[in-house]
Amino acid sequence: MKAHYVSVLVLSICALALHAEDGGSIKGSVVYDGVPPEMKPFPVAAGEVAACKCAQVDNDTLIVDPTTKAIKWSIIRLMIEPKDAPPKAAKLAQLDQKGCHFEPHVVVSAPGEDVEFLNGDGSPGNMGAIHNIHSMGYDFVNKEFNQAHQPGASKIMKGSVYFKDPEIVQINCNMHGWMKSFVVVHDPRYCAVTGANGKFEIKNVPPGKYKLNVMQEKCGEKVLDIEVKAGAATDMGEVKMKKSK
Repeated sequence: MKAHYVSVLVLSICALALHAEDGGSIKGSVVYDGVPPEMKPFPVAAGEVAACKCAQVDNDTLIVDPTTKAIKWSIIRLMIEPKDAPPKAAKLAQLDQKGCHFEPHVVVSAPGEDVEFLNGDGSPGNMGAIHNIHSMGYDFVNKEFNQAHQPGASKIMKGSVYFKDPEIVQINCNMHGWMKSFVVVHDPRYCAVTGANGKFEIKNVPPGKYKLNVMQEKCGEKVLDIEVKAGAATDMGEVKMKKSK
């Protein structure tokens, strides 16, 4: 009996090792092509300053490192149809509204998962900014929602029909036109968002030929043909993007 258990254990370990070896990876960086434009902060109207507690808001629409030209908040999606569902997230994707600004600018959520929205501008009994969360899918795949969010109100949870299918969903606040963020509805295992260094990496990709979609809100998107080989890293090098006219 013990020998049987040992054999099963050894076979399981070998299967896991083989699965890990079969997967490849994709890496690269997103950089600006040319001299990046100056992105000025958004001014807050005088009547909103007291509620927003700020006179201007940082512009996240195109953040470029002045030295390396790395672009932050670029969205990388491997266009793949996984054979298995992604594991349940330990923590739901969350967007907060602070100082009339969405934080963070981009979140990733698996299809069908809930997304939590908070209004951090104000607290119960204290004056704060009234916000509004308005979703608009880039491909018009997911159902749109449009809902006011009072200061100090409890979190608003949206999921299911609103973030059901893979798509980039833009989130706007109709009360403050500059407020914008993105929910990337995609299997998190095959998606990445660049940090300040512009780099990305997607690991454990099944071998095969794919399309890699790189999107930056001011620069548009690029679709790249790639091939992933077992146990190997596919280096995309620098993916150069430029602001659309």
